[in-house]
Amino acid sequence: MVAGEVDAHAPITGPLLPLIRRGQRTGEFDRRPRAQWLLAATIALGHAAAQEVTAGRMTTRQAGDSYTTAVLRVFGVDPAEHRPGQGRPRNG
Repeated sequence: MVAGEVDAHAPITGPLLPLIRRGQRTGEFDRRPRAQWLLAATIALGHAAAQEVTAGRMTTRQAGDSYTTAVLRVFGVDPAEHRPGQGRPRNG
């Protein structure tokens, strides 16, 4: 992220980075990418979704659904197994 974007996104990044780290620690999220990279990817995907809506190529709902699916995949979570409000299903 560009320096000015860091400040602009502080209300999001402040609580999100510890959440990402916790998810990686517990195995809910992929541990291979750095947490800061996952954070930057999440914000970039949000910008991409907004740009698609602004350009008229997607509805807000389509962009939101695509954003959710993409973020889950980046974090190593299977979107087909995700249920809002629940973590990753556990085996056994």
